[in-house]
Amino acid sequence: MTRRQIGCGGGNPQHNDKTKLINNPNISAALAMIEIVRKGGYNLHGFNCCDAVFNVIKAYDNENDKTLPWPSTRWAPRWWYDAIPGLSLFLQSRWATGSQDG
Repeated sequence: MTRRQIGCGGGNPQHNDKTKLINNPNISAALAMIEIVRKGGYNLHGFNCCDAVFNVIKAYDNENDKTLPWPSTRWAPRWWYDAIPGLSLFLQSRWATGSQDG
């Protein structure tokens, strides 16, 4: 069994991360969905960032639509992120602090 973890960012600005465990990930399906998302464009009310992430992670998890909450149930990105089970960790990047040192 292959086990991988995925990170989902959230917040405004996006400096938080949650990690979900995916058993038997389907990388090729996720890559194919990324291409569909890339070509599909963006629509605030019909296909926004939450929908894109949901569809890619669902493909990665072999069409399991219970890994993440449905975006239509929480349409604002922050509300959707907050509904994802798991511990939210704050990530501080060197770019956010203005430091560009390693």
